[in-house]
Amino acid sequence: MLRAVSGHLHRSLAATAIDRAALGSVGAGAVAARRFAAEADSSVVEIKDSKHFDDLVTNEPRKLAVVDFTAVWCGPCRVIAPVYAALSKAHPEVTFTKVDIDNADVRSVVEKHQVTGVPTFVFYKGGKQINSFTGVQRDKLLQLIEQHK
Repeated sequence: MLRAVSGHLHRSLAATAIDRAALGSVGAGAVAARRFAAEADSSVVEIKDSKHFDDLVTNEPRKLAVVDFTAVWCGPCRVIAPVYAALSKAHPEVTFTKVDIDNADVRSVVEKHQVTGVPTFVFYKGGKQINSFTGVQRDKLLQLIEQHK
């Protein structure tokens, strides 16, 4: 059974400018709209199937690739999504992807990575997995991108 993992949620919310602005004096609907807009204005590519995953991630000889295993029903995933989207814009030299764990076409990718909680972030470089973690850990996400880019 998969679980949503909040990790360091309180620190992530406090440290995220997007969320601070969104949580100001507006209602939840406006927060959701801003998060959706942030995701729409990103360079995150949704993986459609295992071939697409191989093309973008495992067959990439040099670039860092980050994979976000996510689910639409996952609250912590919705918290980290605008941060991930903003990082994709700030780091065009990195390939940012996401995998919807409930999409049957990517089931083999999810099983290969033994995803047991979401969000799970997996880092690849030179076609090889180099790191991973589960949970809303904004600082760790940024640190690993900076370390491996």
